[in-house]
Amino acid sequence: MKILIADDDPATRFILEDSLSEWEYEVISVSDGEQAWEVLHNEGPPRMAVIDWLMPGIDGVTLCKRVKEEKDKPFIYIILLTGKSDTEDVVEGLNAGADDFLKKPVDLSELRSRLAVGARTLKYEEMLLESERKVRVECYNALSALAEARDNETGQHLKRICLYSRLLSERLGMNRQFMKDIEIFSAMHDIGKVGIPDEILLAPRKLSSKEFEVMKTHTTLGYQILSGRTTFEMAEDIAHYHHEKFNGKGYPEGLKGEAIPMCGRIVALVDVYDALCSKRPYKESWSHADAVNLIKNEREEHFDPVVTDAFLKDE
Repeated sequence: MKILIADDDPATRFILEDSLSEWEYEVISVSDGEQAWEVLHNEGPPRMAVIDWLMPGIDGVTLCKRVKEEKDKPFIYIILLTGKSDTEDVVEGLNAGADDFLKKPVDLSELRSRLAVGARTLKYEEMLLESERKVRVECYNALSALAEARDNETGQHLKRICLYSRLLSERLGMNRQFMKDIEIFSAMHDIGKVGIPDEILLAPRKLSSKEFEVMKTHTTLGYQILSGRTTFEMAEDIAHYHHEKFNGKGYPEGLKGEAIPMCGRIVALVDVYDALCSKRPYKESWSHADAVNLIKNEREEHFDPVVTDAFLKDE
């Protein structure tokens, strides 16, 4: 586990670095509060921190307050170190957001035990978050299925989109977490259609220009449904951007090229492919070959050329 040490005393830092490394923690060590704040905002920040109360710049108590005020960031377990021992000092530190409190000079055996408590707390928090995440995924999938049912589609469309998105991500060499997330969240691409009126969503004909403008709002509606949920950022992007085009002529934002998130570029292609190959009230299904030819012709126009080439591999 990665852990931050922030202390302006070199001797204390050396002792803590040596001990924590021996206990098999991955240690990041800094000498003041500004450096600590920066580390905690880097990608993949430490989930535990041992912070001195009195440091130049941002002191430990102020740092605790700032960290705990960031509601959209992962929980960080903070142990505050200080020479202070009065009850009011302990209360001040804990009220600032410290999760534990150790007096200097640090007893290493006690520190090790406190860190073990912190690790158990983080593990429990991760279990709760994963449980909450699963409930949200199930709720959003139910909404997506409802939108799909209203659009005269079947659950098989969602399953195919998930499968195609994962396979295409694998061909593109995306990391395991990306592939796992896109397989889950691509099913939510049209979740915003729950807010589209039936007379437009179910029209068995080509939509008028005015009706199409209403239909286009399903992207922003989907974004609004999914936004503000930690770990659901990819779902937001997919719902919001899967109708953007590589040439900048898509909607809702008219993003161009790599300004469109990769997940949006992937789902844009697989959604079009599956729609072409599916029978709809207003069209017959296309053959695989015809759908592939359209995608070839739309390379660099509708679709990202890199994503397109990965899709066309072995065709």
